[in-house]
Parts: sequence; structure tokens; C-alpha cells
Amino acid sequence: MMKKRDQSVKGDEALKRLRLILEQSGLSGRKFAETIGLKAESATRFFNGHTGITKPLAYSIELHFGREAHWLLTGEYQQINDGPLGRLTWIRNWVDLNSKSFAESIGMSASAFHNMYTRGSRVSQVLANSVELIHGIRATWLLTGEGKRRIRKSDRMMRFLNDVVIRLDEINTQLK
Repeated sequence: MMKKRDQSVKGDEALKRLRLILEQSGLSGRKFAETIGLKAESATRFFNGHTGITKPLAYSIELHFGREAHWLLTGEYQQINDGPLGRLTWIRNWVDLNSKSFAESIGMSASAFHNMYTRGSRVSQVLANSVELIHGIRATWLLTGEGKRRIRKSDRMMRFLNDVVIRLDEINTQLK
């Protein structure tokens, strides 16, 4: 069984990427560490290269600073076809939102969004429908990678109005 500390990414290149994010944030090392949930001592070990970057830490950095965790860990950007979570990352980048803002836009908390990635959870139909409604990316494409990626605005509006009518019918039924 792999020890937790063995699951981290060390090295000059990973450290350069981490320092780049710190520099772009405009924060002090201490404030940066606080933002991603690290104690000052841990941050010092990080920035000195004694401690590597773990997946949970990389996802925390992505959540707060919008830099893709996969890139931070490997130096490579994920391909769109890396499954539903990879396509969800592509959509988030395409709409130019950080993880927190994107999560909120589709009705999720930032922590739930973060946990979905760290646990490798599946993307639900409900979540895919939210993405389709809010950002215009077809739920089918998000879930399967098949078919057209974008949905026309007129189709999106019709689906939204249809959902509103169904909701109103449900409310009227409950009130009777």
C-alpha cells in the first residue's frame, strides 16, 4: 500500500508551477497557504521543495486559484476526452470561471465540487442538465463525449421554458 507522502509530486518543475501560481495570485506565501488550508510551517516546506504536491492540495489550489490540478501535478493539460470529469474541467475553462464560481453557477457548493474530483465521482444526469441549462453544453456530450457539444440558444430557452411549465404544473397540483 502506498504511503500518503509517497503520493505527492516533487521536483523542480512542480515547484516552478506552484511558485508561478503564488506569484500570479499576488499573495504572500503565508496568505496563499491560509487560503488553500495549509499551516505556515507546511507552506514553508512546500515552497522550499521539501514536501511534494498531493492531489487534494492540487485540487484545493484549483478551487481557489483556478489553475487546473492536473497541470499543477504533471505540467500537462487534460484532454477533453478524459471522461465526464475531464469534460467538466474543459467546460469550466471554456466559460472562464474558477472552480468555486463554476460550482456555484451550476448549484453546487465549492467543497462538493472539489470532492467530486478528489473522489473521482461520476457526473450525474441532474448535474449534466444544470450545465446544459446554464452554460449551453449538451448533457449528452458531457456524460458520453458523443454528439454535438453546444446547444443552440433557442433550444436552450425552449428547454428552460418547458422546465418552468412543468414546475408550475407540479405546484398547481400540490395546491389543489
